[in-house]
Amino acid sequence: KVAAAECTLWFSVPSLLMFLQTMKATDGKNLRSIRRFVFGGEGYPKAKLKQLYDAYPNSKFINVYGPTECTCICSSYQLGAQDFLELQGLPPLGQIADNFAYLILNDAGQPVSPGEPGELCLLGPNVGRGYYNDPERTAASFVQNPCHDKYQEWMYKTGDLVRLNPADSKLYISGRRDNQIKHQGYRIELEEIEAALACLDYVAEAAVLHTTSNGLSRIHAVLAMRQEFSDEQIRTDLKRFLPAYMIPAAFYREAALPKNANGKVDRRLLVEKYFPGQSQ
Repeated sequence: KVAAAECTLWFSVPSLLMFLQTMKATDGKNLRSIRRFVFGGEGYPKAKLKQLYDAYPNSKFINVYGPTECTCICSSYQLGAQDFLELQGLPPLGQIADNFAYLILNDAGQPVSPGEPGELCLLGPNVGRGYYNDPERTAASFVQNPCHDKYQEWMYKTGDLVRLNPADSKLYISGRRDNQIKHQGYRIELEEIEAALACLDYVAEAAVLHTTSNGLSRIHAVLAMRQEFSDEQIRTDLKRFLPAYMIPAAFYREAALPKNANGKVDRRLLVEKYFPGQSQ
């Protein structure tokens, strides 16, 4: 339908594009009319994005960011060849739009130093006032700017972990606070492991889960494979990108990862399937 309508703009979450990549629907032969690929709502591992970027050399690729609680998009960044010189991690968010202000705060609610990771908090006239009929969630996410008490200034705690690169003044996302775990004494963002798995050519899609049972912390990976490889080979290849404590203890296979109504990977369904009775 997209090709028949000769659509020129694509806008979706990365999970949908990655799924289409596994189906070879974005190999450069299809969707030839698309001039701009716009994506957001979750991280897009650069290793996977580079495959799409190379397949459509005449198209522009724009990473957008912004929570619904702040009137949606508050940053956009057009990727170029320089962004793929290194393929680990996620593409930059760029810079926050001029009609927003932001803080990057540590666990104590204090601003971090440039280059250090922390939670992105948004301020400005586009920040909402809370959740309808949900005072508990509102109180947790919409708070006073902790840097002053001179006047009321609402701030939205996004739950996204970012860092500001002093060298290029760009924001880089590293994961979600609710996907940050403590494992073997280390703080880990599960998205870091997913991004490393995306660097393996034979992995089409990956979701990383964390469980705790009887005090034992375990990391698991659910994979959709382009080509079957043993768990031991996957672990060996991951050692090029990850320290030993971040390598999953177990790997599970799916033909394709389940998606929710927004097109994102449905982690809840995976947890229910493989670890019933546990929460992610």
